[in-house]
Amino acid sequence: MSSTLKHAFSSLAWYTRQDAEAWKMLTFLVGVVALATAIASVSNVPFSL
Repeated sequence: MSSTLKHAFSSLAWYTRQDAEAWKMLTFLVGVVALATAIASVSNVPFSL
């Protein structure tokens, strides 16, 4: 089980290194969505994706 997890994590690390720009973009998009959701919940505006 642990060897499978290690393999999965090493694969994930490899993909992250290969596609760092895509990860940055994805992180940015997730951050924007989270920020929009937070603002909407604070201002009590109905907000749904």
